[in-house]
Amino acid sequence: MKRLGSWSGLAALGAFGCAVGLIFDARHVLFAYVAAVAAALFLVLGMLFFVLLHHVSDAGWSTVVRRWAEQFLAAVPLLALLFVPVLVFSGTLYPWRHADGLPAPKAVWLSFPFFVVRIVFYFTAWWWLARIFRGRSLRQDTSPDPELSLGLRRRSGPALVLYAFTTAFAAIDMLMTLDHHWFSTIFGVYCWSHGVLAAHAVLAILALRLRRGPLHDKIPDACVHDLGKWTFTFAVFWLYIAFSQWFLIWYSNIPEETHWMIVRTNGSWQAVAVVFVIALFVVPFVTLLSASAKRSPLLGRVALVVLVGHWLGFLWIVQPVASPQGVAWSRIWIDLSALLLVAGLVGLVVRRAFSRHPLYPVHDPRLPEAVPEEA
Repeated sequence: MKRLGSWSGLAALGAFGCAVGLIFDARHVLFAYVAAVAAALFLVLGMLFFVLLHHVSDAGWSTVVRRWAEQFLAAVPLLALLFVPVLVFSGTLYPWRHADGLPAPKAVWLSFPFFVVRIVFYFTAWWWLARIFRGRSLRQDTSPDPELSLGLRRRSGPALVLYAFTTAFAAIDMLMTLDHHWFSTIFGVYCWSHGVLAAHAVLAILALRLRRGPLHDKIPDACVHDLGKWTFTFAVFWLYIAFSQWFLIWYSNIPEETHWMIVRTNGSWQAVAVVFVIALFVVPFVTLLSASAKRSPLLGRVALVVLVGHWLGFLWIVQPVASPQGVAWSRIWIDLSALLLVAGLVGLVVRRAFSRHPLYPVHDPRLPEAVPEEA
């Protein structure tokens, strides 16, 4: 209960800060809130990808870790509720709500009723996938029937197709249309890689923490090492996608594309970009090159840096729409308040899910492969 209280305390502190912020700069609060919700959403979607990848590849090493990712999926309904204010205040957030003379295809896509339908579809699809893959896994705790695992493996392929479609288009609808004149063909992959990297960072932190406590005999060094390798891998992949997006925009030099990047790579927003690139790539790349670092407490500190970079990365996407002239340093406490609010609420739900179910899938047939002594 003490742990639940700490998360609720963070949420209360964040709510108070946002309430005060509404008095000074309501527009800044809205964009800070969108950035925080987007960061949390794509982290949870990164967890969903981890679960689907585990099943489609029939992996063994990640069996114990998979349960932690599944518990984050309990936050999908909460995130759907947290997105409701974005819809309510979409007229302030999305300029296309008041734009005239849009080309016919874009005018159809950027109609508010169709926008709401798509958002509802995305969250319904994620909730459905979470319910299937988390629910059947939890059911296996009381039923050793291997058919539960086999059924999830059969479903994981089609589920990944639905996941890829909804995640890519959600990034476009929720974030790219904040500036409806700008477009990028790989923006969905960029946001996805952001979330998957952050998800692996969280799983690495949990592995290091839980192996010192209740799961000291269930998390071998090889498992922690694998999480370190995946964190390293997705740090490199994220930079590859980020550089590809920037380079193609720079090389093509199309006005509709370049203005978005110019705002974010000049002035104080450029400093923010440098910081989160260091956090998301430079720190994990340089630090985790060593095999020993991938299984040491240093991995946890690197993961924390990655999470800071994850939030800054989404703030860099969203907040320049409200402050194109540069970072509003006098309002940074509003951005932090929105982060505390969303992180506190998501943490509260996830912590409650952890407390209600076993920390590893008790009867999963792949458990002996993940924990050899279980054989």
